[in-house]
Amino acid sequence: MVRFKIFVLCSLYFAVQLSCLASGHSFSRLTIENGLSNNHVNAIYEDSYGYIWLGTLDGIDRYDGVELRSFSNQFDGLVENVMAITEDFEKNIWVGTTTGIFRYQQASNKFERIDIDSIDLDVRTLLRLPDSTLCIGTTVGLYLLDAKSLHTEKLQLPNPDGNRPLAISGIFPDNHANIWIASTAGLIRYSFLSKKSELYQHQSVPRGENSSFTSICSIGNKLYLGTAGAGIVEFDLSSKAFFTGVETDNKIILNITSDGKELIFAGTDGGGLNVINVRTRKVKRIVSADNDPESLSSNSIYSFLKDTDGRYWVGTYSAGLCFSKKGEGSFDLHPITSSHPELNKSIRSFYFTPEGEQYFGTRNGFVQVAQDGTLKLFQASSKDGLRSNIILSIYPYNGDILVGTYGGGLSRFSLKEQRLDPFFDDGMLSQGNIYAFDTDRSGNLWITSFNGLYRYSQKDRRVVNFNRENSKLENDQVFEITFDSKGRMWVGSINGTFAYKLNGDKLEPINLEIIPNNTFKTNYIYEDQVGNIWICTERGGLIMVDPELSASVTYRNENGLPDNSICAIVEISTGSYWISTLKGICRYSNQSQKFTSYTMSSGLPGLVFTPAAAYLAPDGKLFFGNEKGLVYFTPEDVGNASLSSKMVITDFYVSGNEVSPGEGSVLDRRIEETKVIHLKDKMNNIGFRFALLNYANPMENFYLFKLEGYDTDWRSNGHNNTVFYQNLKSGNYVFKVKNAYGGSDDLTSMATVEVNIHRSFTRSVFFYLIIFGCALVGGFVLVRYIKMLQGKLKQKVDLPQKAPKYKGSRIAKSQSDIIVAELKRYMENDKPYLNADLKLADLANEINHPMNDISQVLNQDLNQSFSDFVNRYRVEEVIRRMEDKAYEKFTFVAIAQQCGFNSKTSFYRIFKNETGKTPADYLKSLVEQEKP
Repeated sequence: MVRFKIFVLCSLYFAVQLSCLASGHSFSRLTIENGLSNNHVNAIYEDSYGYIWLGTLDGIDRYDGVELRSFSNQFDGLVENVMAITEDFEKNIWVGTTTGIFRYQQASNKFERIDIDSIDLDVRTLLRLPDSTLCIGTTVGLYLLDAKSLHTEKLQLPNPDGNRPLAISGIFPDNHANIWIASTAGLIRYSFLSKKSELYQHQSVPRGENSSFTSICSIGNKLYLGTAGAGIVEFDLSSKAFFTGVETDNKIILNITSDGKELIFAGTDGGGLNVINVRTRKVKRIVSADNDPESLSSNSIYSFLKDTDGRYWVGTYSAGLCFSKKGEGSFDLHPITSSHPELNKSIRSFYFTPEGEQYFGTRNGFVQVAQDGTLKLFQASSKDGLRSNIILSIYPYNGDILVGTYGGGLSRFSLKEQRLDPFFDDGMLSQGNIYAFDTDRSGNLWITSFNGLYRYSQKDRRVVNFNRENSKLENDQVFEITFDSKGRMWVGSINGTFAYKLNGDKLEPINLEIIPNNTFKTNYIYEDQVGNIWICTERGGLIMVDPELSASVTYRNENGLPDNSICAIVEISTGSYWISTLKGICRYSNQSQKFTSYTMSSGLPGLVFTPAAAYLAPDGKLFFGNEKGLVYFTPEDVGNASLSSKMVITDFYVSGNEVSPGEGSVLDRRIEETKVIHLKDKMNNIGFRFALLNYANPMENFYLFKLEGYDTDWRSNGHNNTVFYQNLKSGNYVFKVKNAYGGSDDLTSMATVEVNIHRSFTRSVFFYLIIFGCALVGGFVLVRYIKMLQGKLKQKVDLPQKAPKYKGSRIAKSQSDIIVAELKRYMENDKPYLNADLKLADLANEINHPMNDISQVLNQDLNQSFSDFVNRYRVEEVIRRMEDKAYEKFTFVAIAQQCGFNSKTSFYRIFKNETGKTPADYLKSLVEQEKP
């Protein structure tokens, strides 16, 4: 008998899965190994550009989805324990720390201290009001600061315990010119109109440093306050009365925020993140799971942000930052894989009965889920029934379920007897690969295989094989079959798609010359509501053939598809389609002729979908097979939920060196705010770094760029987010970069900056006219002078020879080869890169070549900046020492310092850029390689 395993899916199990295992959220993590300044994250802020700022125990960092960049060295002194971050009306970042408040100045690229009361304030919270006012909550009271004039005022707030300073932990503005203040004294309302304040105290919340309000947020007409031991307290703004809040298991609420609609996010000390629906009063706990690397890294939540895409950013105590891989309204996984780790996640086929039973084909068996939730896993045995665990296809037939396998032929699952048996055990269908089924108008069952087509007649129980030898079938390796509304049979094979008209036992080919390059493997064939035939190919794109076979259209990735390997297509309404590929999913509107792509940043659990696995349920839900499980969603909810694709230019380079704003710089402000860059004619080697602020896996983002005035068309940069241009001529250029998958009407998916390279006066037309004029005058004077001498001396004078023609500044290939060779020899033999203070001038002195020549050769021949050139040698030296047993007791930072790195943050960033891995991951891979 066939072996099977039974698992009971009780409602309690599902409840725990939904509420505790990240509530559908899987998280990525950032730690000090990724460049985070410290794993203790106190504050998280999303600025107006879309960058994420992180305040930690050791400083402040900015994340753009590709790189964690430390700004701690932009302070005049040591900065630590950043507790709050906000942004003013001029887009300056303000940072509150335990030693004061600082403002980031774009012009100087520095954080400057703002002195208040001539003391080092311990800042705990910051709030920007609609005007230029900043509210600064400290451990000794509340200050108001005008961000323009820097004028400050300390508010006089009620504090019944005069012996203890009034500590402010949260501030919230209402719509009536009031701010509500969470403090150690209680809840305080301050009116900007009357300049008066009122204190509200709650009996169940003892006052004091360790048991007061910790944070505040609002939904509708209610305030919600976190406490240090009494959970969440509600305050009604109309009645001015306190009420018991939503019950949470953990009563220590470290921070509380809301989405302004119906959700509250409460970070607890040890209880994870509680997501509370104030309308239904339901609580979902998002917690850390020891064996799940995609869960939260810690249950002590010190900061939280829900960004504009609905993504969760969670700062923890000593475990770094976690951020969810998707926003709201995204895609979900069917519990068949998310709740059963023992099942293979890749769903190749599935079928849902009208009665509610569900059947799934996986790589380790055939799965049945009954209406009551009972799960049965059928696996192959040496006896009868199922002969292979790899299920390729499932098809309802005559009240039973047909199961096609890889290598094990065809089986039939009897719904009545609840067992698997061979479908037709005459040797013809008992082995081989069975990929697809369909039924013709006569009720005959057609089966695809690597032996051609099989036709099964229910009337006489006869099987007929059609192959290249006995019919006009083009190829025996058949993956797909479908009969259209006109009765034509469409067959997808390993080398193209073919159509036939049935004539008894004969297949009469139909001319498909309208399909160009019809040689690609066919994964799926689908007829839409108006009779168009859609052919999903592997590597050949998506092909649409009209009902009359008079024309075809091929769509490829250059038209907006995520990939040219198409897995399946489903029409949800006339002219509106969803298409799965090997690199994500997209929707297509026939009316707008527009593709909209969705990737893992949009919530997909995986990019790779499985062929011919798609289904539109009666309730409107769409199901697609994916390598990570069965993905399902409601198109109306997901259709407009594509995450933001805001493109920013993050850095500008001249001659390979990053340009910072400041006095004497070509940038007078941040590159993000710069519209035009003016350069001298010798500053003609330039570069750009850019980022798509959607916080997806960087390998998912693909960029197109163009330098107008130099490039004639858009150029692909893949997922690389830097580009360089060498030896540009003087003139006006416009650099543009955009999301390769962004819509043409999505202006935020493209960033631009104008670059003007000015011709020097000595190279201008006016200068040459002056020289020409001077030459004419000089020549005239010279001729007159010569004639005068001839008259006086009676002798002939020869005119001077013409001066040699001026040559261009580009270094000859032979000379540049010499410089490169001497550079590499010196670097490899003398290892000057071990010196952390190595400068370009040092190299120039050692190899006896001008600095400008060396810089030009690095950019011109090696396409590297000086720092990139040196750091590559440093990384190689670090790797050599990591492989050397003599250094195994040294930390990564100690080895990095020995090899010339003087910053932990830059070392981790540069090492990952060079190797694609963190030092820890790289060392782990070395250990794995050494294992026998």
